[in-house]
Amino acid sequence: MDSHTVENNTEFRNSLTHRVARGGIIVVFFAILAASTGYLTRMLYSRSLSIEMFGLFYSILSLMIPLSIFTDLGFGYNLTYLLPKFIKNNEKQKVWNTYKYNQIISLLVSVTLSIILFFLSSFLANYYFKEIIAQRVIKILSLFLIVESFNFSIEKLFIGMQQEEYYASMRVVKLFFTLVFSFIFFSFGKGTIVFYSVSWLAAHLSTSLIYRIVLQIKNKNIFTKTTWDKKLFLTMFKYALPTLFISSFNLISIPIDSLFLIFFKGLGSAGIYNIIIPLAIISPIFLSPINVFLLPLISRLEDEPEKLKQLMDAMLKITSFIAIYFGLFLFLFPNQIVQTMFGSKWMEIAKLPLMASSIGYILLPTSSLLETFASGLGIVRKKAKLVGILTFLKAISSSILIYYLGIIGAIAANLILFSLNIIFTKKYLKKKISFNYPILFYLKIFIFSLTIILLTFLFKISPDGIFQISLVGSIYTCLYLIFGIIAGVIDRKSVMLLSNNKKNIRWFR
Repeated sequence: MDSHTVENNTEFRNSLTHRVARGGIIVVFFAILAASTGYLTRMLYSRSLSIEMFGLFYSILSLMIPLSIFTDLGFGYNLTYLLPKFIKNNEKQKVWNTYKYNQIISLLVSVTLSIILFFLSSFLANYYFKEIIAQRVIKILSLFLIVESFNFSIEKLFIGMQQEEYYASMRVVKLFFTLVFSFIFFSFGKGTIVFYSVSWLAAHLSTSLIYRIVLQIKNKNIFTKTTWDKKLFLTMFKYALPTLFISSFNLISIPIDSLFLIFFKGLGSAGIYNIIIPLAIISPIFLSPINVFLLPLISRLEDEPEKLKQLMDAMLKITSFIAIYFGLFLFLFPNQIVQTMFGSKWMEIAKLPLMASSIGYILLPTSSLLETFASGLGIVRKKAKLVGILTFLKAISSSILIYYLGIIGAIAANLILFSLNIIFTKKYLKKKISFNYPILFYLKIFIFSLTIILLTFLFKISPDGIFQISLVGSIYTCLYLIFGIIAGVIDRKSVMLLSNNKKNIRWFR
């Protein structure tokens, strides 16, 4: 290899490391911003809507959002998988065709689903939601499906072109516009479920228009005439099938808790559930960007089992450490957190479910971590099969447990799902990577958590208001970080592993 080649490779490595670091910071920043904006919107709705109307709105939304993801029939995966290859080979026509094929399919499916929902709105309102106002909400949000099909196509294109600042900011912009429009309606005395539905539609439409302009300005070089490429379409179809299979089961799995709660327990239970779940899953919100950036590193280390084991050992500690940090605080002060964020009317009725969910959802980050390793190591078919089996089991367990236990039953059903996913995904992973759970570390966290719980109840610590909660939270955070350092949540080997791989990682442009 001559000096010129070595120099080019070094320059490529350095620029790539800079881009990965920059992209990671951007994605995490916007993820935190999106979560904060989403919580502010829920706080506004929880204070201005009744418990039943709050439950109705988010139950309908929990049906619409999975449908909006489903509209591309799995073809959207090609924008994130095939596009980097086409860009590398400077195949601009294929880049544009892939984008347009996906957009056309998404548009056709979303329009079809919207028409079906429009005509089914009266039936769903009368016989399922049992609230006549649901008919108007479903009709408004059926248009939301069409708008979101455009948003998802643009977002996937940005992901495929590795333009983090655009795809990461889209969710923030959508939520920001939703909050602004909702607050405007609220200020003029129109804080109702119908006008909040209009806010969601207007916000997503505004985002679609803005980012379509951004796409044209920033990527005008890829704009060209759409042509028919049979070979490309068949390739896209090949990759779309397994993705569609997983999406179909997720379409059933995601809204199933709210749907069963409404059917068996009424809109009030669905409202409480949609208050506690955003709090219970706060740790996955912070950890999901980390999982995104783990994928290429896992793929690169596939032939280095020892380093892969070190990475797994480190991430199992970090993931559980962050999950328990949030879960323990929610368990200690459920009333105060709910009252501060959503209002006093939710305080007593949400206390026990929030305490239960703070424990039940601790396993979700570990479950997601193992899924990330499975994806990075190419265990796709088995993953799809497992998703199908777990969705079937969730449907059965949720229906039975929710019927008898209500919200607690929904939490228990998800805990069973996370546990089974961890057990079987580990079984698949063990064929490629040898690892064990850090039982001693888990024991240390358990003892620390038990000590904090006993001290809190012994000294009757009960913060009231934002200031006191912030003060207690700061003290709790300091104690938890000190414990983390003493317990060795991140050791020297892990730091060296991540540092070395940041310098050596190879991606294509």
